Amino acid sequence: MLRGYKNFNIAGSASGLGLLLLAFLLVNPLVGLSASALEGSEDVGDSGESAAQAEVLTSTVSFAFGEPVGVTTLTPVSESGASARYSVKATVGVENSGGYMVYLGSNKSELTGKNSGATINGVTSSSSYESLPVNSWGYNATEGETAGTSFSRMPENVRGVALGGNDASNIKSDSKTFMLSFAAHIGNDKPADTYENEVTLSVVSSPLEITGLTSLTNMQEMTSAVCEASEIGETKQLIDVRDGKSYWVAKLKDNNCWMTQNLDLDLGTEWPDASLSDYDVASTEYKPMKTIPDVKGGSTSGTGTYSWDLGSFISMKPELSTGCGNITTGLSSCTSYFLNTGSRTASNDAQFYNNNEASYTATEYDAHYLVGNLYQWNAATAGSGNIMNAIAPSSICPKNWKLPDGNSSSDGSFAYLLNRSSATKVEMLAVAPFYFVRSGLVNKANSRMEYAGSDGYYWSSTAGNATQVYRMKMGVVGTNADPNFAENRYVALSVRCVAR
Repeated sequence: MLRGYKNFNIAGSASGLGLLLLAFLLVNPLVGLSASALEGSEDVGDSGESAAQAEVLTSTVSFAFGEPVGVTTLTPVSESGASARYSVKATVGVENSGGYMVYLGSNKSELTGKNSGATINGVTSSSSYESLPVNSWGYNATEGETAGTSFSRMPENVRGVALGGNDASNIKSDSKTFMLSFAAHIGNDKPADTYENEVTLSVVSSPLEITGLTSLTNMQEMTSAVCEASEIGETKQLIDVRDGKSYWVAKLKDNNCWMTQNLDLDLGTEWPDASLSDYDVASTEYKPMKTIPDVKGGSTSGTGTYSWDLGSFISMKPELSTGCGNITTGLSSCTSYFLNTGSRTASNDAQFYNNNEASYTATEYDAHYLVGNLYQWNAATAGSGNIMNAIAPSSICPKNWKLPDGNSSSDGSFAYLLNRSSATKVEMLAVAPFYFVRSGLVNKANSRMEYAGSDGYYWSSTAGNATQVYRMKMGVVGTNADPNFAENRYVALSVRCVAR
């Protein structure tokens, strides 16, 4: 029988057990019976909890077993006996783990007759199915879905042998599949009976300790608990699993975790299925338009979903404001302020700008200052922005992130961030820890790019009326930042996301 058993705690670890009742039915050839003694079921183990601590997440373990393949009935007619074998697929699921290991074992190595008490010993050395000695049995456990061909003696303890696992310290969800195979070779000197053994598939999983955003790898792993556990100023480059691009993120003085780099997500012509995606998408009314490679094209419609990929450019002079005029071709027309990164690689030094007193060197650049893509508001809100005086429910931010609130000084808004950071002058926003970029905007009413190098604009989630939306403006040096200024929906602005 394949059963899932309740998880339990061992020294602060979450554990799970799956019990396999292994049974070979030996049929007396004079009686001529024929039956299978293996039953199957798919039961899932309950969760095991670690000690209740705010910084620790419960680790859960589940089991699923497939239908056995093979035979378990033997009818030996001579001293040379008869052989039988079968395999069963076992899948182990683990969530919120600080590392886990899967084991297979038993409290004995022999098969015992259910009625007669006669025994079939475990094979003494590794043997193929064809070379199993008479009156012996063995097991094989292989990771994957292909059955093994070499059979060994079952370990005589429940923990048994380690089959595999994951030693990563921050596992949100993972699974392993194993093919468990069993074989027996039984002579006709053994009485007809059901010969069985209880085999235990077990998992020991450490609880997931939340140590802040530096423990993360991907943007989509962010949670409110992770951000809360992070220190002010803690920063790391995280990967957006949607396209593999990396982004600097940091916990800032408003106690929120922010992207400190502009979003650079290229859009296709379909929004992903919200239930299967890694987008912050709840519902969509308008389909996206494919990202445009220059400032031409697009629409002045308030429901437009266009975006512009301006190339891999960084601000060369982030603390200065140098207007590039009206651009009709792209940022390559403003080489006095923007640099094409070319063959340079993004540095993993969070203090690159301070350490080099520049945003780039001959071989590296500071990704904080990448321009990224510019999006019409209905693209930034994943097609949910056709609303008035309300907050759009969706965005193209990664899962577990959102657009900041606008026309508000509440937690999670641009105004709240600036107030809590005592950041008023725009020159403060261009450097650590914010790194806002003067990317300008694409104005489809004029089919051109405007204010690049002098102003930076960032969408909020909040509509002001049927035609305008609140956004943050970072203007020329010496002026105050404006976190709640209204902008036409059809223009294309930068996007920064804040963790939910």
